[in-house]
Amino acid sequence: MFLNIVAGFIIPLILSFFLYKKYPKVIIFLYPLGISIAFAANDWGYQYYWLVAPFHDNPSLAVLPFNFGYFPFICYLFSYFKVKQLMNSNLLLMVFAFVTTCIEYLGVLLDRIHYYGEWNIFFTFLTYLICFMITSFYVKILKIYQVL
Repeated sequence: MFLNIVAGFIIPLILSFFLYKKYPKVIIFLYPLGISIAFAANDWGYQYYWLVAPFHDNPSLAVLPFNFGYFPFICYLFSYFKVKQLMNSNLLLMVFAFVTTCIEYLGVLLDRIHYYGEWNIFFTFLTYLICFMITSFYVKILKIYQVL
């Protein structure tokens, strides 16, 4: 669980601080969305498709640091790139979905994440893609109302 706390919460928190200094609005408005998407996706996934080490009676306990650290971090990092228009939106979606899928696949290879049922890495990619599409839509709404 120590590794989950360090990799999933503390490191993203430190990196978030640097992004906050540069563009605080992204953190303030996107952190709640990142947490919401993380809890929704992971609670659904734990019921049917995957587990994260260390394994507990409550499977969502192992991913709790990631839900509060890593997943919101990638949400607002994606949003920062989108707001600053550093990359084409469709390419940005694909790059972030691919990179986060590769990071999760590393967890599978290191035996920290276990897929079961019919779940595989392609479905993981689709899940990340959908989550980033939701984030992209939310950023678009915030830009329309001139919040970002």
